[in-house]
Amino acid sequence: MRDGATASIDGAFTVADRRGSGVAAALLGSAARWARERGAVRLGVDFEAANLLAARFWPSQGFRPAAYRLARRVDPRIAWGN
Repeated sequence: MRDGATASIDGAFTVADRRGSGVAAALLGSAARWARERGAVRLGVDFEAANLLAARFWPSQGFRPAAYRLARRVDPRIAWGN
């Protein structure tokens, strides 16, 4: 989602021994307030569903999927018949 009313989070990481402490949720809350004060009406994040920690965290914070992307890697020797 790219438009003037959407603020985007491009990456978020928590040090392993701090996970579950609430630091990520607190930082997210601050980021959301910052974005709202600047006119954003949406907050978007891009994360890989295969990242199980992220797939658990973001929905727990109220985020829901807006799009899915699927990829299939094909061995070029098979794809081109070499």
